[in-house]
This record gives sequence, structure tokens and C-alpha cells, in this order.
Amino acid sequence: MAEIWAAMQSAGTRSGKNVQQVIQPAGSAEQAQPYLAGLISQRCDLIVTVGSAFGQAVPALAKADPAARFVTVDASLTGAPGGVTLLGGDGAAARVGEQVQGLRRAGGAGG
Repeated sequence: MAEIWAAMQSAGTRSGKNVQQVIQPAGSAEQAQPYLAGLISQRCDLIVTVGSAFGQAVPALAKADPAARFVTVDASLTGAPGGVTLLGGDGAAARVGEQVQGLRRAGGAGG
């Protein structure tokens, strides 16, 4: 979603955060999991995902690594474990921007 990326860029610029966009096609949670695990291993401060394949992959990864922090924009999810902020609807882009701007240190935010 272009509006999510725009909100991340804007928040990153305002708050001096390194925000990166990486596009990785995935048709299922099984395809998305290894990619997201790679971002966790790179110690991204916040991983933002958009879409059901990535959204469905996030809960298992968040449970496996409680230090990982995710924002998932996926209207198909109904609940999220600790470390996961679940967003959907019209206000999602603004809330993603708030999450990026609220990062404590000038690290990376990707998704």
C-alpha cells in the first residue's frame, strides 16, 4: 500500500529514522516466514508488513522471538500476540507513521 510507505517515509524524515522499503512477493505465510526471519536476524527495530501472506506469518515469528517488533496491516487477522501491533482500515497509514516516529533510537524500520 503506497499510503503506508508514504507515512513511513514521512515519519522517518521527521524523526531521523532509517526507513527502508523492501518488496518481497509471497503468496502464503510459508513463503513469507523465511523473509521475515531474515529481517529479524538483521535486528530491524520495527518490521511493518502489508497483506495477508505476511500478516499470517507474523504471529508465529513474534512468538518465537519476543524481542522482535511488528506492525501488521492485515484486515484478515483478528488477534495478535505481544510485540505485534495489528492495524487495518482508514487510519492505518497514520498509525504506522506514529509507530515509526516512536522508535527510541535511530535504527531501521523496514517492511
